[in-house]
Amino acid sequence: VTIFKGGKESSLDNSLEFKAKVYYKPAAKLTTKGKKVTLKWKKVKKATKYGIFEVTDEGEEILLKTTKKTTFDLSKYNPDGKTFVVKAKVNGKWTRTSKTDNVKVIIKKR
Repeated sequence: VTIFKGGKESSLDNSLEFKAKVYYKPAAKLTTKGKKVTLKWKKVKKATKYGIFEVTDEGEEILLKTTKKTTFDLSKYNPDGKTFVVKAKVNGKWTRTSKTDNVKVIIKKR
């Protein structure tokens, strides 16, 4: 890090130390087997639980259920056409997610 004082480079030998805690969010993926629709994701370090949220067309997130597992069966929530996101609870707070983390379920009729 170079420090400028009064527009000139300072002769002070300063070093800065930064510490950051990074918690990864669960990246959910859909799997299907017969009529069963399941969300799966990898474990997040220090997560105490996971929340499965339905995302409305307006972007509102509605908590459906919490779990300590890394899979969740969506079948009983009539998932066709709906969007979901999984968040990890780390240090008492839900991890932040964006639209790219959302998973939309589209069931093709045969």
